[in-house]
Amino acid sequence: MTHPLQQVFDQAILQATKGKGERHGGEATPFMEQPWVHYAKMHGRGFLTGQAAKKLEEAASTRQGEAFVQEALGAIVYLSMAILQEQRPTVNAPPMTDFPTPSDAWNEFFRKNGGGM
Repeated sequence: MTHPLQQVFDQAILQATKGKGERHGGEATPFMEQPWVHYAKMHGRGFLTGQAAKKLEEAASTRQGEAFVQEALGAIVYLSMAILQEQRPTVNAPPMTDFPTPSDAWNEFFRKNGGGM
């Protein structure tokens, strides 16, 4: 069974690899080697959460329809980057390159949490 949020997270991943995300490396550059990692190391997690907050503010105050969706997805991407940065074991850890598919991640989440939130 697919969780209702799966489609939203899949759209966020598409935005990170296509569209706006493509100019930052898209699928050509491994995600953990894209410019956001440099900025997160340089400025800390606050850079990423600040970008997410900016996206949410723009979405809520000035956007409607698809423009709202795109800004909100951008916020999800930045928050996800902040989580990745926070969960990274150490500064000297090897780059994370073996990512599970979104469906694998949800299946693992549901397995660990008894099928729901």
